[in-house]
Amino acid sequence: MKLETWPAPPGDRIPNNPRFPVLIYHDVEAAVAGPEAARSLFAEHGWGGSWVDGVFDFHHFHSTSHEVLAVVAGAATLELGGPQGRAFQVAAGDVLVLPAGTGHRRATARNGFTVVGAYPAGQEDYDLLRGDDPAEVDAARGLFGRHGWGGSWVDGVFDFHHFHSTSHEVLAVVGGGATIELGGPQGRAFDVQTGDVIVLPAGTGHRRARADGGFTVVGAYPEGQEDYDLLRGDDPAEVEAARARIERLQAPSRDPVGGDGVAGWR
Repeated sequence: MKLETWPAPPGDRIPNNPRFPVLIYHDVEAAVAGPEAARSLFAEHGWGGSWVDGVFDFHHFHSTSHEVLAVVAGAATLELGGPQGRAFQVAAGDVLVLPAGTGHRRATARNGFTVVGAYPAGQEDYDLLRGDDPAEVDAARGLFGRHGWGGSWVDGVFDFHHFHSTSHEVLAVVGGGATIELGGPQGRAFDVQTGDVIVLPAGTGHRRARADGGFTVVGAYPEGQEDYDLLRGDDPAEVEAARARIERLQAPSRDPVGGDGVAGWR
């Protein structure tokens, strides 16, 4: 395991951290081993609130939390430090530790680029700032929390078909717009924009086909289902096992936005 450090320069819109440099570890065995190994490594060292997803394609930062990102699949060019920063090539096995305030965005992605993110204990309820108003994000998280849906995160949606077999999921669009394909290759495309909320029962395929205007979602899960899996359907045996888990999963007790939709699942 090798360590690289980089002090991000200060900026007007993206502040970066005045004291702590970015840390980039290379050849981390747990990151090479996959999402669950990376999550376990982080939890072992006191970093929680983990999620599995990609990285936004616009400059953003967190002011209430440091963040760790383990690249567990694919490769990407990540721009760190905002417009005044620099680009880094990362691949599976790399782990980036971003001190609070550090700007970051995905410039390019290849081969199913996937990261596991996590936060120090007590900092799991992180904000997401672009130098503009984060009120939409806070409002969505508050709404879901009041209705018993937790484990919330703020990010985009993967550009490949995937589903969850251990959890239902809600996605609130809080920025930009996108075309989301639901139901896998046999499904259909939906155009969504800020203000739309999608509630996906376990097993529902979804992917981002197109995005614009800083497309951003807040995701959350029913109580007790926050530790969700992520499957692509590559392994037929895995899919059959997932079908059994999906059939056993009960409907949530409450709709994430307080509507009547989830009542129709019971």
